[in-house]
Amino acid sequence: MHMIKKFEQSTVYAIGECMIEFSRTKDGSFQRSFAGDVYNTAVYLKRLAPIGVTVAFVSAVGEDKISGEMLTFWQGEGISVDHVARLPGKSPGLYVVDTDEQGERNFSYWRSRSAARKLMDAVEGIAMEGLSEKDIIYFSGITLAILSPPDREALFAFLQNAKEKGALIAFDPNYRPALWESRDCAAANTMAAYGLSDMVLTGEEEEANLFGWRSQATEISELERIGVAETIVKAGERGIFGKVRGGQFHVPFEPADRVVDTTAAGDSFAGAYLAYRLKGQEPEQAVESAARIARIVVSSPGAIIERERFFAQLRSDNVLASEHSNVT
Repeated sequence: MHMIKKFEQSTVYAIGECMIEFSRTKDGSFQRSFAGDVYNTAVYLKRLAPIGVTVAFVSAVGEDKISGEMLTFWQGEGISVDHVARLPGKSPGLYVVDTDEQGERNFSYWRSRSAARKLMDAVEGIAMEGLSEKDIIYFSGITLAILSPPDREALFAFLQNAKEKGALIAFDPNYRPALWESRDCAAANTMAAYGLSDMVLTGEEEEANLFGWRSQATEISELERIGVAETIVKAGERGIFGKVRGGQFHVPFEPADRVVDTTAAGDSFAGAYLAYRLKGQEPEQAVESAARIARIVVSSPGAIIERERFFAQLRSDNVLASEHSNVT
């Protein structure tokens, strides 16, 4: 079973979708940005990862102006776009997000013709011979859901080959019922992804919705039986549970001081967890660090906190100061 190690020259291939995000502001107007579950994870991972770690976003966009702006935006975050396919006649998907007074979200999507549905065009460009145990491939249930059934099978074949080359496979099921043909289809594909994964970052609620597993003990046991080496289960107010190398741990729930928008809470947690593991933190410590990042993220509107403001918040947090001494 492959375990994540401290690597300073790793490449993380984040395979997924980025969309145009419109979020409502206080005056009722909308602010445009770019976001998507795997992309959000890639951003926070790159911001927090050790110097020398490459984060490559693996996706597809159109050849239109907005797609070009997306690529520039991603590069501004230090993310490699070497594995992004440009597809004529395609364009990015779009969503609108509204939040209530508790920071909970309501989404409206327009993604049926999204270029990202053809992201296997980009995946197939990753040189298999270049992969090694230093590298990580990260994807999500949304990545699977937006693909056609043949492309899902092609992605699984790619992941199997990458795993045989030594790459670590990390997966977040991120179950969104509206994207799937049926719950049975989602469950079957999620289970196939688990069978290929070395690391799973999941939640108690989605495991119950997908499989009927209603305790973190059952979830961890099932994933260990399948062969997952590193399992993290978020269980709301009951905290976060983990099992790695046969050892279990629990990190108690700590609420955010202020919740403005829960968008990207899980995505930022995943990105931060991977970053801190790459820095050499043990899983329990990495969970604690990632949870602190998620609390920062939910205190601001939108999926991606503006870069300078994010780093300013890190600098103002005494707990994080020593962890981010290279942040300027």
